[in-house]
Amino acid sequence: MAQPAPAPRMDEAAYLAWEETQPCRHEFVQGRVYAVREPDALDGPQACEVRSRVVATLGGALRAHLRGLPCRVHEGHVRLSLPRTAAHLYPDLVVDGPVPSRLPGSRSAGPQPLMVAEVLSPSTGSVYPGVRFAHYRTLDSLRDYVLLDPCQRRADVCRRDVDGLWTVHTFESGDQLELASLEWRMPVAQVFAGLP
Repeated sequence: MAQPAPAPRMDEAAYLAWEETQPCRHEFVQGRVYAVREPDALDGPQACEVRSRVVATLGGALRAHLRGLPCRVHEGHVRLSLPRTAAHLYPDLVVDGPVPSRLPGSRSAGPQPLMVAEVLSPSTGSVYPGVRFAHYRTLDSLRDYVLLDPCQRRADVCRRDVDGLWTVHTFESGDQLELASLEWRMPVAQVFAGLP
C-alpha cells in the first residue's frame, strides 16, 4: 500500500503569502502545510451536508443569541493563528468577542476567539479531540472548545474555568447543550434535528 506524500514544508511567512493566492484553504502546523479537506468517501455520502447543516444550525442559534452584543459568529472560513504552537487552523465555527477582564489571559482588548466548534466525522473523530485541542487551548481567550458528533448525536464541551483549568462536559440527546462563556443553551436534539 502506498504511503501518502509528506506534507510540504515552508516557513510561516511563506505560508501566509502563499495561502492568500490559493483557491482552497490550507492549514499550517509546525512548518507543514495540509489541505483542508471535506469529509471523504470513508465518512459516507452525506457527510458534507451533515457537517454544513450542523454548523448552520449552531451558527444561526448563536448569531440570534448574540445579536446586539460585540461578538461575531464565523462559519468555516476564519483562520485562527496559534503562535505558541506555530499553527494556523480553520475550525468549523468560531465566536469571537471582547474578552472580559476578570478572565485569566485577557490582555487584549480587541476581538478574540471565545468559542471554537468542530463537527466530527469518522475520519476526524480520532484527531480533533486531542491534536487540534492541544493547539486551540493555547489561545488565552478561548473559553469553550466544542466537538459535535452527528453520528452519536452528542456534544463534548471542553470548558476553561476562571482558574484556567479545563474540564470536559458531555451533552447527549436529552440534554441542553450549554456554553457557559456565552450564557447560551440549546437542546442537543435541536442541534442535530433533521439529520439522516
